[in-house]
Amino acid sequence: MKKETKIQGKSPNIFVGHTNYPKVNVGYLLTQKYDHHDEPTFFAKNKFSIPQIITKRQQLLNSTIKANIKDPNNSLLDSAKLIAKSSNPVDSEIKIKNLKGSFTTDAIAMPFGPSAELQSIQLTENIKMNPFIEKLTSDTDVKAKTALEELSKKNIDEHQLTKLLSIGTLGKNPKLVPTKWSITAVDDTIGLNKYEDILDFPQIDFGVRVGQYLGNKYVICFLPGAYSYEFIEIIYPHTKHNSTDEFKIESDYEFTNGRKEYASETAGGYYASRLPILQYLFSKRKQGRVIVFRCITDDYTTPLGVWVVREGVRESLKHNVKEISEEDVKKVVLHFLKKYDMSQPEKAIKQSVLLREEQKSIKSWFT
Repeated sequence: MKKETKIQGKSPNIFVGHTNYPKVNVGYLLTQKYDHHDEPTFFAKNKFSIPQIITKRQQLLNSTIKANIKDPNNSLLDSAKLIAKSSNPVDSEIKIKNLKGSFTTDAIAMPFGPSAELQSIQLTENIKMNPFIEKLTSDTDVKAKTALEELSKKNIDEHQLTKLLSIGTLGKNPKLVPTKWSITAVDDTIGLNKYEDILDFPQIDFGVRVGQYLGNKYVICFLPGAYSYEFIEIIYPHTKHNSTDEFKIESDYEFTNGRKEYASETAGGYYASRLPILQYLFSKRKQGRVIVFRCITDDYTTPLGVWVVREGVRESLKHNVKEISEEDVKKVVLHFLKKYDMSQPEKAIKQSVLLREEQKSIKSWFT
């Protein structure tokens, strides 16, 4: 389609690409009839299947303009900022050309449907904005990090915080941030906001939580001690994410003094998992050593973004809250890794740097 086409609908979100950074594509996501198309917590709460989620996301048209990340005050981006600030999807009218029918997936960001070049956009309703968002996006004396922390305290969820950061509405010198980077930045920032408080809490007891979501299975191990965290991904063979004959194991970790470098092995999943872990510890007023085993099975057929990890860990934390002994922890972890069809589960346990370096008292795990 090369000629201009006018489309009316609702725009729930924007997408900032990272290709050709710092000159990037900024996309306005729009669907003609909005029905929870851009609500990952709704998908999780209502147990949407992968095909159901794909159907929703395929219906989102991504109409793009070119922008420089250092010029968020470009007049073409004004509508994008309003969409990010709005509490609800916004009635919009767009003109597009060069529609390309495709489905774009990413390991970190949520997928979306076909793309087109945006010629113009007009918001056809007044947006409704949370007063805390209105205040902190208009205060250029507040750093972006501080704004994210304050908005999180006001129960603005990570999905909207990502929009606000990505489109350049926060901070003293705001700039566009590619969506996949802003997702991890939000998970990292609002998670670490709990960190210093957690270090003052008493130690948690031995325990294991288990759960599964969209072909991802989780075993979460709690051990008493000073706060530390490790994320271990076990990727099943002959899957979309691992074409080899062997189980692929990747991991990243941090001890009590935190992590200085990006978690390159497990990437955005590390931070998406750590956020609910830190929120859980804070809610329980406890600290401890936490190891999250994520088993990525062949049922996880399409990358849907790291929100899948975040919501999967949150769901898993609701299960098996019974306190158990140190020896029971070993048995339960091994049991569930075997139950999840993990061959040689001892291999995944032995890969844990956190256990090897800081848990000298449980050498029996490795004998």
